[in-house]
Amino acid sequence: MTKKDSTPAPRKRGRPKKELNIEQIREDLKNGLNKEDCYRDQGLNASYGGQRERKDEELARAVREGQEEFKDRYADAIKPLLTSAYRQKVLDGDVAAILYGMRNIVGFTEKRALEVQGEVNHIHTLDPAQRAERIKQLRAELESEIVDVAIEESVDDSK
Repeated sequence: MTKKDSTPAPRKRGRPKKELNIEQIREDLKNGLNKEDCYRDQGLNASYGGQRERKDEELARAVREGQEEFKDRYADAIKPLLTSAYRQKVLDGDVAAILYGMRNIVGFTEKRALEVQGEVNHIHTLDPAQRAERIKQLRAELESEIVDVAIEESVDDSK
């Protein structure tokens, strides 16, 4: 005979999820607010709102749609304004604007040349006897560069 487990199921811990007005978030994003401000208006901080957005597909879809509607509505109006402002900066001779245009719009890249002088000695190309002789020679050069410094005890004159 089996006995049924009479213990109740464990309750969920942590704070309960806050109810969000998803339509209000979509409208706010459509009118130009950023996500952080929309979450703050709903009583959430930005990081918790981002977590909810990753977990809740309906919220993620509403955020995506609201941002796209704003972009569709205002992109055509803003583009000529930004283009004329950029052209004015270029006509004024702003070097940063010119470089930005050359790199990002035109696609030019800067070519750099690097010259290296000197020689490379590879010990592994020598036979074993030559390698041993070269290692002895390098050790002798290193030892000749070492300076022996004697450290004397200091006399304490403060007494």
